[in-house]
Amino acid sequence: MKSVDAATITDALLTFLRDNDLDFSKLVGQGYDGASVFSGHVNGVQNRLRLHSCHAIYIHCACHRLQLASLQAADAVTSVKKVFGAMSNLWKLFHYSPKKNETLVAVQAALNLPELKVVKPSDTRWLSHEKCIRAIRKELPAIITTLYQLYENSGDAEAYGLALIFSSFSGVATVILLSEVLDLLARLNCFMQRRAADFSALQRMIENVTQELKLLKRSGAEWCSEVTSVVENLEKQYEIPVGHLRTRKGSAMAYDSVEEFRANVAVPYLDALLDNIESRFSDDVVKLLVSSSVFNPALLPRDEALLAEYGTTEIESLAQFYGSEAEVIYDDSQITILSG
Repeated sequence: MKSVDAATITDALLTFLRDNDLDFSKLVGQGYDGASVFSGHVNGVQNRLRLHSCHAIYIHCACHRLQLASLQAADAVTSVKKVFGAMSNLWKLFHYSPKKNETLVAVQAALNLPELKVVKPSDTRWLSHEKCIRAIRKELPAIITTLYQLYENSGDAEAYGLALIFSSFSGVATVILLSEVLDLLARLNCFMQRRAADFSALQRMIENVTQELKLLKRSGAEWCSEVTSVVENLEKQYEIPVGHLRTRKGSAMAYDSVEEFRANVAVPYLDALLDNIESRFSDDVVKLLVSSSVFNPALLPRDEALLAEYGTTEIESLAQFYGSEAEVIYDDSQITILSG
């Protein structure tokens, strides 16, 4: 293609269908990520193709939806947004300086911690933030110690700024909270990437993950006690004072107790994440995909008594979309769709 605009891409797809004698009217779905050239409701590829086949529903990549939900929730809470930004800056600090990375490796060895690299967090690599926060969580004492060493030895202002973030109470608490949250999202993401996706199971998986996220909001959740434990460990075992960002009254990272952090950071962040997930996975397209799972032979009930009523709701939903004049007739265990 000479260009990658929506019109050119659409023409290329239509030419391919035409050259291979594929009937446009039988095109029932199209899937892309959320790039505007594809997803645009007016001039995007998805809308241009629907002019040729009105039933070609646009399916926004589920993993991309989840990633957007995660990023937008982080942007909604300043403390979490600050740690997300610090994750990226931390990777850059060690990635682009072999000497600084050597210092980190030496500190890891001195503290008897495994040699782990900070993973690059990327907005377009679905699992990268979870891998990054997992590494930071495991190497937090070595990372903070190294950052302070870099500042003391060479006056590295960037290292000092990152040290203040990750050694603050809110910084430590955010790392612990994110390690729990992003692990749940990573499991959901991996499920979505399975080769043989079961959309009805996907809906249940999303419901399970949202329930677990709601439990993290509770006072006394397991991550709360872990924050206390990690802070004590940093101060007593590694002699790292925690709480450097409590200097400005009203600071976004000025919290110094688990309950205060939970109420002012964790709950608003989790609420924003839950709202984002609900809004991105409750549209009609998702419901239509869930209904299509009725055609999966592996889901057929073995009990003949259950088979008679199996899939009636799903078939009606599909018939309503793919033919407004369709009539669904039930005769014992056989379902017939008459389309006008």
